[in-house]
Amino acid sequence: MKSPFIKYTFIPGLMSALPRPVMDLICPSRLILPYYHMVSDEQVDHTCNLYQNKSAAMFKGDLEFLLSRFKPVSLSDLMKEIARGSASMPEPSFHLTFDDGFREMNDVVAPILQSMGIPATFVINSAYTDNRALCHEQKASILAQRVKAGLKPGALASVREKVAELDAVDDLVSAIVDLPYSRNEILDEVAALLEIDFDDYLSRHRPYLDSGQVKGLINSGFTIGSHSIDHVPYGDIGIKEQVYQTIESTRWVRETFGLDYGAFAFPYTDRPATPQFFSDIRTTGLVDVSFGTGGMVNGRLSFHMNRFSLEKPLLPAAKLVRLQYAKKVYAKLSRNVTGRIGRG
Repeated sequence: MKSPFIKYTFIPGLMSALPRPVMDLICPSRLILPYYHMVSDEQVDHTCNLYQNKSAAMFKGDLEFLLSRFKPVSLSDLMKEIARGSASMPEPSFHLTFDDGFREMNDVVAPILQSMGIPATFVINSAYTDNRALCHEQKASILAQRVKAGLKPGALASVREKVAELDAVDDLVSAIVDLPYSRNEILDEVAALLEIDFDDYLSRHRPYLDSGQVKGLINSGFTIGSHSIDHVPYGDIGIKEQVYQTIESTRWVRETFGLDYGAFAFPYTDRPATPQFFSDIRTTGLVDVSFGTGGMVNGRLSFHMNRFSLEKPLLPAAKLVRLQYAKKVYAKLSRNVTGRIGRG
C-alpha cells in the first residue's frame, strides 16, 4: 500500500514538471480558488507560530503570476454561474479568498488588490470581529512566542506541568500550539502563569478587522463571508453544532453588513461535513456558496467549491498552482485506472 506522502505529494510533485498544456489537455480547469490567511512584512506574534506568511512583495509576485494565466473574477461572477447551472467558468479564472479576518486584510492586502484590479472575498469569524475575543489559535501562538523568548526555570516548570496534563511534553512550543480547541481553558491558565493579558493584547494590537474596516472593504467593492462563529474544527463537533456555527455566523454577517448574499468558508477542512449538513444549510436560504480546502480535485462549479493555499508551503504561486494541477491530473488518472480495473 502506498503511503499518503507518495500518493498525494511525491507523485504529483513529479507530474508537476509536465508542460501546462499537457495537464490542461488531460484535465482542463477553468477555475482556481487560492486562499491566504496573512500577508505582512512584520512578524505577527498571533500567527507566526501557526504558519509562515508571505510578505507584500511575495504576495504581489503571486498576483502577477495569477493575472498572467487567469482572469480575476468576483464572488458575484461565481454565484451567477452557479445559479445558471454552469459546470465551469467561460475562461480560465481565479477568485481569491482570505481567511480569519485579520487587520492586515484592510491595511496590507486590500490596497494591493485594488491597485491591481483584483476582486476578493474576506471571510470573518463573528466572535472575533471588532476584537471582542481571541481565537484559541492566536492565543497559542502568542504563548508559544513567549516561551521561545525564554522563561525563568520556575515559570517554565509550571507551564510544562500545566500542558502535560494532556500528554507528555517534549517540545513545549509544539505542545502549546497543538492544544485542541476543546482545551482552550489551558491556554488561559498558561497565560495567567506567564502574566499575559489577552484583553490587553487585543486592545494594543487590534489583530482582527473591526466593523468599520469591514464596511470599508465592502464599499471598496470586496465581498465578505463567514468563517464560523469561533473557528471550531468541524470534526470536533456534531452536525447540529456544525449547522448552528455555519448558519448563525452567516446570518450575523449578512444582517450586520446588510448583504444580500451569503458566503461561508469552512475553518480547517470541510471533510467532516455530510450531505445532510449541506442540505440543512441550503434549506435556510442563507448560504449561497461555500468553500472547502480540498484543492482542485473537484471538477464542477457547484454551490460548494474547494480551494487551495498559496502560503502552505511558502512557495511562489507558480509552483503551487502547478502542483495543484498535477494533483488533479493524478486524481483523474487514478480514478480512470481504478474504474477500468473494476470493470475488468
